[in-house]
Amino acid sequence: MARSQISFLLLSLLLAAAALPSQAFIIDNTLKKVRVAGKLYCTIDGNPVAGIFNPPLVGANVTVACEDERVTLGQVVTDPAGTVDMLYDTVGDIAFDSSTCRVRVSVANVVGCRILLPSTTLGAPIQVVRFIQDPVTSLVTSVLFGFSKFIVLAS
Repeated sequence: MARSQISFLLLSLLLAAAALPSQAFIIDNTLKKVRVAGKLYCTIDGNPVAGIFNPPLVGANVTVACEDERVTLGQVVTDPAGTVDMLYDTVGDIAFDSSTCRVRVSVANVVGCRILLPSTTLGAPIQVVRFIQDPVTSLVTSVLFGFSKFIVLAS
């Protein structure tokens, strides 16, 4: 019984990204820049509210990669507030397919999070949240992406 509760606890996402949105700036239907910004928390119940029981995830290595991890858009380490803010140029003019992209969080070097995981890596797919259009031309000027549910990945 205790083992199944631990398994459920681990698989029910031990970390939460507080709406961790990213923006893709699109010009002429090609991706020019990608921005990922937000905050990561160490939490057992998936509640992203900061507090004594949900401290920020400090020192986590966050990577955004696409196409089965053949294309890495960028990586950053969370700051003392658990904040992630990345802005990167894409390689040339590529058509961006967010369904091939995944956010990976390495918790191997985090500070202040005492949740024990069977792996040091968590992952989540990127999902389209909203298209942002120019009010005059009605052309899509950017796409808002986000992720919130992580699963435990093999090390």
